[in-house]
Amino acid sequence: MANLSKQVFGSVLDILRDLFGLPNMSSAEEALVELIITIEDSNINIREFAAYLAFIDRVYGKLSPKGLRSYSHQEWGQLEISEIREGSLELVISKIASEYKNVAALFVLWQILKQLPNVTAAYKNFYEGVLARRNAKRIKEEMKREAYLQQLDKKRFNQLASLVNSLISSEKKNLSAPTRFARNSVKTVVIVVRDKNQP
Repeated sequence: MANLSKQVFGSVLDILRDLFGLPNMSSAEEALVELIITIEDSNINIREFAAYLAFIDRVYGKLSPKGLRSYSHQEWGQLEISEIREGSLELVISKIASEYKNVAALFVLWQILKQLPNVTAAYKNFYEGVLARRNAKRIKEEMKREAYLQQLDKKRFNQLASLVNSLISSEKKNLSAPTRFARNSVKTVVIVVRDKNQP
């Protein structure tokens, strides 16, 4: 993967195995990894919602093996919303667990979406460098609070935090609307592993 080093990729798979029980599934072909984004079900700003979805798509594309440009031009393999659930609006993005690179990218995307509300998006002013450093520090501090990430050694944690920060920073021109949407309309962002044969 273009931005997902082998060490980080290994860390992500280790976390998924330990935290979500991938080895306990009958087989990786029988398991689904789902990224579930729950949003408010009323007063949804369409422009911000569209920007949030475009942000997700671009970040996922940057994590694809051939990079964003190739990803955006191919007709297959682009990220899809697998299901939209009723109640609060839930967007579900599913990947078969045996698609390890896609699952790892989904995990990194989950981390980015969890950090997005904490990002200051005002990059276009004199304080761009100061804000970038503050964002990086805030992202790292928030990630340190996650119990499942505490099992990583310092080097792997720093690589993952650096990757998350780098991908968010690469979107600095497009952060305002997705960040506002994340703060105002996203209730939760979770990742689950389940047997694909069970509802």
